[in-house]
Amino acid sequence: HIVALLLAEGYKNITCLTRRDVDPTFNGFDVAKVSWISGDILDSPLLEECLNDTDVVIHTAAMVTFSTENKKKQLEIARTGTANIVNA
Repeated sequence: HIVALLLAEGYKNITCLTRRDVDPTFNGFDVAKVSWISGDILDSPLLEECLNDTDVVIHTAAMVTFSTENKKKQLEIARTGTANIVNA
């Protein structure tokens, strides 16, 4: 939704980090207008490379689940993933 809104508002040079198992074409907008990088928010070196010369970052990465068995992974994505974005 965020990318579709940015495109509708005329923004250019949009790059999105997406999980390796996600097909970006399902979003319903012209995916050719967006640069797609397949990766993981926990991959700090990748984020540093991707965010070089970046002006704005919109961070929406999260693992949403009500299962307590995934709590450790949820917290890792929330804490470490956000720290990786900030540090990059």
